[in-house]
Amino acid sequence: MKKLLASSLVLGMTAAASFGQGYFLFTGGPTSSAWDAFTSSSSFARSPGNVYVSFLIGASGTPANGGVATATNSQSSVSWNTITNDPNFHFATTGGTIVSALTTATGIGKGGWSYNAGSTFQVDNTPGASYLVQAVAWQSTVNGSAALTTPTAAAAAGAALGWGNVFSYSPGANSTALINGFTAAGSAQFGVSPVPEPTSFALAGIGAAAMMIFRRKK
Repeated sequence: MKKLLASSLVLGMTAAASFGQGYFLFTGGPTSSAWDAFTSSSSFARSPGNVYVSFLIGASGTPANGGVATATNSQSSVSWNTITNDPNFHFATTGGTIVSALTTATGIGKGGWSYNAGSTFQVDNTPGASYLVQAVAWQSTVNGSAALTTPTAAAAAGAALGWGNVFSYSPGANSTALINGFTAAGSAQFGVSPVPEPTSFALAGIGAAAMMIFRRKK
C-alpha cells in the first residue's frame, strides 16, 4: 500500500510539473543577433561566442528595462537588479532551470544562438496562446571568471548586458507543432554593453549643469 501511494505521488508530481507548458524555439540570428561592445575592436561586431542569451517572458505590460532593443550598443542605466526584480517579466525556465544559450562563435551565424540544439522545448507555466518575450544577453566571463551561464551569476559579476525588443510569441501545443524561432517571430538585433557606474551618471549630470550655467552667463 505504501509503495502504491509513493508511486501515485511521484506520478502526480510529474504530471503537475508538465502541466501548462507550451513549446518554444529559442533561436536567433544571424540578422537578429547580439552585438559585442565590451571587448576591444568590437564596434558593431556580432558577439563571437562570448555572450550568453536568455529571454524574459510576461503576459502583459512593458519590462522594467523599457522593452526597446539597443541595436547600436548604446549604454543603458538599467541595472541587473531592475531586470531580475521585474514584477511583470521573469526569465524563462524549463524544468525549473533558466534557459541559457551561448552565442555562435564563427561562420555566417556568428552572434546568433540556438538553445537545445535548435529543437523545440517546453517552457514552464505557459498554458496561454501567446506571450510577450524579450531576448536578454550578457557577457559570458568577467576578468577570467568561470562561465557565467545564468543571469544570477552574471549579475553578481557585474557582467555587461543588453536586450532586444519586446514582441508577441505564440508557443506550440506540442513538440511537432510549427513554431517560429525568435528571429522569425520578430526579435531585433541588439548590443551588449557595460552599464555606466553611478559615478558616471553623477559626472554627466554635473557636466550638463555646468553647460547650462555657462550658456546662461553668455
